[in-house]
Amino acid sequence: MKLTILLFLFLVFTSCKNDTDNSEKQIQSQENFDWLVENWIRTNDSEDIQTYENWKKLSDKVYLGEGYSLKNKDTIFKENMELRNQDGDWKFIVTGVNEEPTIFHVLIIENKRFIAENLLNDFPKRITYFIQDEKLKALISADKKNIFFEFRKADQK
Repeated sequence: MKLTILLFLFLVFTSCKNDTDNSEKQIQSQENFDWLVENWIRTNDSEDIQTYENWKKLSDKVYLGEGYSLKNKDTIFKENMELRNQDGDWKFIVTGVNEEPTIFHVLIIENKRFIAENLLNDFPKRITYFIQDEKLKALISADKKNIFFEFRKADQK
């Protein structure tokens, strides 16, 4: 009798765990960054600098971005960005700034917004992207230093 009860409880707990795992995977598979896919131009730059971000979707698990700033038609800053889903975890990977890629772990993805973090990086430690009023907004921060970016679609005035 005890063996039957134990077997029953084991089956109940393992079936509950599987249902939870499946629903988490299903939610993750529905998350995407399609709202980011666009050519963007920064609206809150210095007068003599123009910054752009261009994003494209390679697959359901990979989005590529390129960011660059121009001053008098000369490139003064350039970075490559990648959002990559590795084994169910999204990473925000930045290359072209440091010698090695800087990897941020995406903590939150919801409602056309994501937050990524790498507490070991000097600056930024946290990156937040979101859509508000059809504008792409980004905040990069560490400790008490914050830089805010606001972009509009490049084809809009």
